[in-house]
Amino acid sequence: MTLTVILDLTLAMLLAVTIIYAALLNHKLALLRRERQQLDQAAGGLQETLVRAEQSIEGLKSSTEGLKDRVEKSHKLCDDLSFLIHRGESLADNLEGRVKAPAPTKTTTPERGPASKAKAKPKVGLSKEMVRSEAQSEAERELLNALGAVNSVR
Repeated sequence: MTLTVILDLTLAMLLAVTIIYAALLNHKLALLRRERQQLDQAAGGLQETLVRAEQSIEGLKSSTEGLKDRVEKSHKLCDDLSFLIHRGESLADNLEGRVKAPAPTKTTTPERGPASKAKAKPKVGLSKEMVRSEAQSEAERELLNALGAVNSVR
């Protein structure tokens, strides 16, 4: 064989290998293009999702601000209610002590002063009007009014 034939055969084999490699490369590039289109679509979907998420976050922020205001108001109301409950319990104890106070006997001499008036009057079976007239402080009157309002609601 001559040198030119060997070179032609070698060149033909190299061209065949190059053609096969180019075909494989073309196939891989086509796959890459399709995947790139899918990636672009996924990125577009992700962008839309991010926009919706940002809008949702803004909505949540405004909701939390409203809830924060409500929580602050509820803490203030809780403090007020705790004070009223404490005051109401002390007033109820005071009224209970007045109701349970023993009536004076005829053999004893009544004392003089405001304390003797409280002891001289029996407190059993008091109507609301009598209790209201005997209340010693404005807080007691307010408590009795509140209790009356609660009873009328029930």
